[in-house]
Amino acid sequence: AAIAAEPFYDYACIGVWLDYGSANGQNFLFALLMCQLILVFLKTAERSVKFKTFMVFCLVMAIPFWAVLFNIRFSGIAMILTAVFYLLRKKPKAMLISTLVIGTVLKVTGGLSALLIHGYNGERGGYSKYLFYALYPAMWVILALIRLFA
Repeated sequence: AAIAAEPFYDYACIGVWLDYGSANGQNFLFALLMCQLILVFLKTAERSVKFKTFMVFCLVMAIPFWAVLFNIRFSGIAMILTAVFYLLRKKPKAMLISTLVIGTVLKVTGGLSALLIHGYNGERGGYSKYLFYALYPAMWVILALIRLFA
């Protein structure tokens, strides 16, 4: 979905079909892909108690590098919040406070997501988890068409 949405995202935002180097960056689904990689690394680190602290330290230090290397908007913030949510998943109050502090320091509304996550009751909502992945590229196609014909 990230790859499918990218040309339409680029065209809708800056008027060219494929762009990598501008400040516009890549679409947000690439940030979600990076967050998935963070989870894979953290789960791997958990299995190896000996290297857990080392892996987590290296991962946190690498987040800004990955965000710049792949030119993905908001990916650094999303990866930091993903790591915090995962590492503090068994300590909801610590997760809430940490996320609010990170959101405040970085001046992003992502910190407010902690309030919604804190209220999660363990049950999935009444929508398909794939709905977002279908609607996100469709939204960028529509916005690119509006720019193309406007």
